[in-house]
Amino acid sequence: MNSSEQHVANPSLSLLAARVESAFFEKFGRPPSVVVAAPGRVNLIGEHIDYNDGFVLPLAIERYVVMATALPENESSNSSIRIHSLNLAETELIPTDQSIQPGRQGWVRYVEGVIAGFV
Repeated sequence: MNSSEQHVANPSLSLLAARVESAFFEKFGRPPSVVVAAPGRVNLIGEHIDYNDGFVLPLAIERYVVMATALPENESSNSSIRIHSLNLAETELIPTDQSIQPGRQGWVRYVEGVIAGFV
């Protein structure tokens, strides 16, 4: 694999952020107010023992989760959060005016879990 093929297979963080920012604008018709990223992580040793006083050796890897967000444009859209996955080409709506309920399937459950932790 030459360096240009490797670059496409594993784009840099700045390219990923630019892609997410552009996709946000295309999907929602305005620029995001925030673009954030977090590195992927693996545990070389110590899976699930860190909270039991065990030794852990986590490593950041060159994979990222990149997200863009913006506040609602008007007060009437405060009752839900619209999220979109570029990798899956799926958009989901999460109501914020009611408690998170079991029953949904898929990747959106991870986002609902984070939201539920804040309410």
